[in-house]
Amino acid sequence: MSDYPNGTPPAQAPYSSNPNPPPYQQPQYYTPPPQYTMQPHNPIVQSYPMPYVEQKSKVAAALLAFFLGGLGIHGFYLGNTGMGLTLLVINLVSVPLMLIGIGFLGWFAVGVICLIQTILYIAASDQEFYHKYVIQKRWF
Repeated sequence: MSDYPNGTPPAQAPYSSNPNPPPYQQPQYYTPPPQYTMQPHNPIVQSYPMPYVEQKSKVAAALLAFFLGGLGIHGFYLGNTGMGLTLLVINLVSVPLMLIGIGFLGWFAVGVICLIQTILYIAASDQEFYHKYVIQKRWF
C-alpha cells in the first residue's frame, strides 16, 4: 500500500512557498568616476596631425566641375581619382549607348552631379572645402 492517503503524492508548488518573499530591489547601475567619462566627439578637431595635402582652390575646382565635369577633371584635380575615373567612364560608356537612345541618361546624370558639386564647392567655406573635398575626398 501507499504512504499517501489518496494513493498519489500531493502536487508541489512550482515556486517557493515562502509567504514573505524579499521586497523588490532596484538594480544598481555602475557609474564611472568623473575622470573616466566620455568626452563629446568633434569630427572637425582631430587630436592627431593632419597629413599635408597641397592646397586646392575651390574656385578652380568649381570651374572645372562646371565646364569639364563630364571628363572628371575636377576629381583628378582634387586628388580623388575614384570620382574622376567614375565620371569619365560613365561619360565614355554613354557615347555608344546614344545609338539606342539611352546614352543621354548617363550624360544627364553626370551633368546633374557636376552641377551640384559646383554649387557645393562655391558655397563651402575654405576650411570646410579643404576638409571635405581635399582631405576626405567626398563627392558631396
